[in-house]
Amino acid sequence: DHYPQARHTAVVSTRKVRECVEGAFSLPEFSTCVGVYLGLLPHGLVSRALNTNLLSVKTEAKRLEGDAEASLQDLKKRLFLGEGGEVLSVGPLERCLEESRGEEAAAGCISDALSRLPKAVLKEAVDSARQHPAFDWQSEHTRTVRLAGLLYRCIGQARTVPEGDLCLGTFMAALPESLAERAVRVARERPRPAGAAEYPRLLGERLVRCVSGANSGRDSAIFCLAKFLSHLPAQQVRHA
Repeated sequence: DHYPQARHTAVVSTRKVRECVEGAFSLPEFSTCVGVYLGLLPHGLVSRALNTNLLSVKTEAKRLEGDAEASLQDLKKRLFLGEGGEVLSVGPLERCLEESRGEEAAAGCISDALSRLPKAVLKEAVDSARQHPAFDWQSEHTRTVRLAGLLYRCIGQARTVPEGDLCLGTFMAALPESLAERAVRVARERPRPAGAAEYPRLLGERLVRCVSGANSGRDSAIFCLAKFLSHLPAQQVRHA
């Protein structure tokens, strides 16, 4: 059951993004914060929440239409603060997620919060999340280094191409979704290396060293993974 980890990620992401929301001084800044939040959440939760939210938008269209000029402080209250505008130790959305017992319930928490936003603000946040996928590299660094090490060992034990494909696919599936998505996108844009293909095990060793030293932020992590993927056959990456 992957839900306990998904719930933990959702709760932690909610806490982190509250600081962004509370410090926003304009609606564009607020939308960006919500977009980052959507990017940090597990993809499955976001998909379900947005699908549910589409239904909520239809049933609450009039209320949302009337909220088009909602104040920034009012929007903050709806998502992360108390109804009176006070900063709570645990906001309503965070509490709802903590008490949820399944993905459907958690998606309902997120959907309910999003349905309180004007459609224009929500659309801008969703567009921002899609164009600039986010992930928290500070909290994912250690785990990604461990995953790269597991990939290196898996490649070393693989005896056939399908086994190597399975190693790569398992690695990609375990990475933060936004990291994998952005790295694949960058790898596709990089020119293919000239010369003979390098041994996968050597590439895996370089990846471990690169992500281990990627302390400057998520862009360095994306570079490490994109460089690794760009040295692999494009068909193998697509398959993985």
